[in-house]
Amino acid sequence: MDNIISIKNLKKYFPVESKTLFSKKRWNKAIDDVSLEIKKSEVVGIVGESGSGKTTLAKMILGLHKPTDGTIDFYSNGNNANDNKHNKNKINLSVVFQDPFSSLDPRMTIFDIVKESLVANNNFKKSIDYRETILKTLNSVGLSDEQMFRYPHEFSGGQRQRVAIARAIISKPFFIVFDEPTSGLDVSVQAQILNLLKDFKQQLEMSYIFISHNIGVIKYISTRIVIMYLGKIVEIANNDELFNNPLHPYTKRLLSAVPEIKTSKSGKRIEGILVRANSSIGDLSGETGSCVYFPYCPIRENICLEKTPDGFVFNEDHEVHCSIIGRYKN
Repeated sequence: MDNIISIKNLKKYFPVESKTLFSKKRWNKAIDDVSLEIKKSEVVGIVGESGSGKTTLAKMILGLHKPTDGTIDFYSNGNNANDNKHNKNKINLSVVFQDPFSSLDPRMTIFDIVKESLVANNNFKKSIDYRETILKTLNSVGLSDEQMFRYPHEFSGGQRQRVAIARAIISKPFFIVFDEPTSGLDVSVQAQILNLLKDFKQQLEMSYIFISHNIGVIKYISTRIVIMYLGKIVEIANNDELFNNPLHPYTKRLLSAVPEIKTSKSGKRIEGILVRANSSIGDLSGETGSCVYFPYCPIRENICLEKTPDGFVFNEDHEVHCSIIGRYKN
């Protein structure tokens, strides 16, 4: 598969307000030296706890945040769309936010909300074409004809999210970002939305990023998974590889936190904050060049303080950023 997005050494630093006039300027490293490639027809799941940089990364891809450093290149038909202004203007990106109620204009009907995406991308010139296309798209997400001229407050949370998805896909975008689109929905409604997105991926060959805290959702929807912690990628693997063979201690901690019904007592929960091997090593995670997961890592050593871990590729589908695990690279 060809790459459609290539992210190289991306950084986004936000200034931290100083407590005094003469305090040393500090930075919140929301994204710190992230590199990632996204392929055509691929669903990349991004998972990590709050503050790991998932949404900031997505906003930089969408152009809502300007990178402090690094590059984001878009590729169309094998060509770098960033090199040509004409092509760059044709890059059509869409997003579905977490809260559909706040992301839909309450003063506009569903028809006008979905139509806005078509107008912005100049897909049609005649108004008669809008109606037919909008109606077809709304039907494809499970909404009926008579609902087209209602307002957002007349719909349930699941229905509003369907409207947001219709708005995102109607212009046949180059790429879509789903920022926790199911987190505020009931479990049964979540399943409907996830099945809907899976169907669209197969029918429209969609490529998108899916951000979530829910490991189960990520496992169900994604083809490849990116684990982030404090602005850095710690592990990348395809779906089966990550769940069958997690390597990074933080990934193991996340997976162990997923509730499971067990009939045996063989499984042990990993508490990332309490499990501390080599406890004689001091906590210096704030020092430049150290591993961000150092304070909570059960396999940490002095080398973890000396350098930021490189990405070690274990096979075609698995990359981990850990100096200790990197020793055993084949």
